[in-house]
Amino acid sequence: MGILGVSDKLKEWTLENLSDTIKAEGELVTHEQAQARIAICNGCEYLGEVQPLPKIKTSGCTKCGCPLVTKAYMKTLLRRLENAGEELSIQEIIEMKTLKKFDRKSYFSEKVVCPHPQGNKWEAADSLFQS
Repeated sequence: MGILGVSDKLKEWTLENLSDTIKAEGELVTHEQAQARIAICNGCEYLGEVQPLPKIKTSGCTKCGCPLVTKAYMKTLLRRLENAGEELSIQEIIEMKTLKKFDRKSYFSEKVVCPHPQGNKWEAADSLFQS
């Protein structure tokens, strides 16, 4: 394994921080379930380079803009009521990170699914991991 350059280290740190922030108020799937989801994404026409944060590019879903390092691991995600069904915005991520106490009545727990236009491609794999 080679040594990461400064920009690679920054990218890795930023994606880990983004992931930790998103996970803070959501539920996670198991590593095995996430890997099953990623295997499905690897065969999808929407897999490509996404930019979840300015100057940070990584592998992800070009349909919704989410990086695989976060979305594939999420079961649920805390969302603002007015953003139901919309892409996760940077504003919501900042709110999750900065607002230690916030009005939970303005939020709901949204199930994280594959946004493919033909339907949730993760559904069959997710059903194998139902508890």
